[in-house]
Amino acid sequence: AASVDQNEEADFPEGLLVEKLHRSRERSRRVVDLAKRRFIEEYGRLYCEACGLDPEKRFASAKMRNRIIEAHHDVPLSDAKHEGTTKVTDLRMVCPTCHRAIHAIRPWKKVEELKRFLAGRC
Repeated sequence: AASVDQNEEADFPEGLLVEKLHRSRERSRRVVDLAKRRFIEEYGRLYCEACGLDPEKRFASAKMRNRIIEAHHDVPLSDAKHEGTTKVTDLRMVCPTCHRAIHAIRPWKKVEELKRFLAGRC
């Protein structure tokens, strides 16, 4: 078997253009924009509701204010409980790390569950 050192020096093909056909669920950019605007109006800035990350403070840059934070659907679009529409109040603001963690856990955890979990670890 090749050692890790040998693999670090190997060349791996990347960057080829491939055409793929796949199905995905449509999402409304408008509801995300409205949810973020409402959150900013209520709290003054976007921050992660799970871990509390404030991009502007974390990166010590005003340019990061209201950036990075993503909108998470409390009820997954693929879930039978999803009724085909999304309200602004159905979205939660989370950082990319917490968003990825929520999606890695099946069934999906709610933002409040992740927040409690993180509070117990810090």
